[in-house]
Amino acid sequence: MMAISNVLSYFLAYIIPASALLAMSFVVMFRNPKRTEHQLVFIIINLYAIMFLGEFIRHILPVENSAYIHDYLTVVAGLLIVMFGFHFFAKVSKMEEIMPKWLYPGLFYVPLLFLVFYMFTMDPSQTINNYVRQGHWIYGKLDMAYYVAVLSSSLISLPSYFMLRNGIKRVHTKQDIDLLKFLSWT
Repeated sequence: MMAISNVLSYFLAYIIPASALLAMSFVVMFRNPKRTEHQLVFIIINLYAIMFLGEFIRHILPVENSAYIHDYLTVVAGLLIVMFGFHFFAKVSKMEEIMPKWLYPGLFYVPLLFLVFYMFTMDPSQTINNYVRQGHWIYGKLDMAYYVAVLSSSLISLPSYFMLRNGIKRVHTKQDIDLLKFLSWT
């Protein structure tokens, strides 16, 4: 039986942020549901909420399930965030004006091929021992694969920075310029 303090900790760490993200996503969507930017932000925010809920589930289940939840939920949601994020950044920086029609927005969804390949070839049972419970938290081991993943995710975010900085030249209102500057530094 799980202690009430564990449930409260998990609730504060995962359920409250996931709920706030879900509420925020609906506020964005209801502002203008027909705009592509709002649809993309809605999807991205919901994927982050799914990641929080996945972590909640990972912590309430036995540690042996962590690898499966990580590989089938967290990694998939993370890759989808990257794809929709690039599409969003391209949209707000008006890249459709300079990209060929046959390339935009399909280019941003090419990683779906990698995702399908990943889903069929991964074997989470090989990484079950990479998770350890300390107290009521479950931690992944900080091995070489972890550091490669962190470095890779940092490098993947670099094109979005340049996309947004370059988009400042194509937008005309001060509000859009300020938005692109803010997004490029966050």
